[in-house]
Amino acid sequence: MELLAKSEPPITLKEHIEDCLLVWRSIKVSFPQAGSILEGLDFWNVLRLAIIIHDLGKSHIEFIKLLQGKNDNKWQGQRHELFSLPFIDGLDVELHVKQLLKLIVAGHHRDFETLHEKYISKAYASGFTNEFGDDGLLDYNHEFEKLRLTEVHQLLKDCFHIVLGGFKIVSPNRFVQSYLRKFNEGEAGMFSNDYFKLLLLFGALKHCDHLGSAKVSCIENLEAKSFSFLKNQQIKLQAKGYDFYSHQLQSGNTIGNVILTAPTGSGKTESAMLWLRKQMEISGQGRVFYVLP
Repeated sequence: MELLAKSEPPITLKEHIEDCLLVWRSIKVSFPQAGSILEGLDFWNVLRLAIIIHDLGKSHIEFIKLLQGKNDNKWQGQRHELFSLPFIDGLDVELHVKQLLKLIVAGHHRDFETLHEKYISKAYASGFTNEFGDDGLLDYNHEFEKLRLTEVHQLLKDCFHIVLGGFKIVSPNRFVQSYLRKFNEGEAGMFSNDYFKLLLLFGALKHCDHLGSAKVSCIENLEAKSFSFLKNQQIKLQAKGYDFYSHQLQSGNTIGNVILTAPTGSGKTESAMLWLRKQMEISGQGRVFYVLP
């Protein structure tokens, strides 16, 4: 039986990854600036690798039993993303890219504090003895060996042209604790060098994962013709000897941020659309959220 990613309805791991990559291709068109604003990082390739790697931990034989609805499974509430992490060390990419990949894959479902407190520390033996012992805790290395590794390697090679190098099986405990320490000490906060990279990559991976799971195959984008109603409206006004209001025309010629205060019925919506059209002329595709109070 093929490796599974979802249970109801059954969706194979290969199919889910391909669904996520469909979204990846769409957002490359929708957010073309994302790849250029991050210096020293091939954003789209890193995101592609994250998509391919993020659910490989679901190949654990007990997780497969869980997806199949078998009550005799011994999954014990572990997190599949933690078993995806060792594969990252087998990728042929630079060390700092591996670190980013580990962070975004590990955190694509749970934050790091939750991962550490509710899953890692309560599930896995620490690797050293203490007065209380490690009774009842699992051994991460032993659990990792329960992954259907041969099929994972075959999937990566045949479907995504990735051949992994050798890698060690290392418990995620030290990795997650290290990040939490850096975050608490301010080294990994919003003013750190990698914060913005992580922010965009986290968001993009979740975007691809959620929309891929929803079987969204294409993301709609605004085009020049989307604003044709503005030109038509202006033509009608000019035929009567009028034009857009001055604040609307000014909005339509403004590049960058603008704040407009105007009373009800003064054409704020048209001002916003004229402004948006100008931004797209200058910057290309992006996303817009039109929010009413």
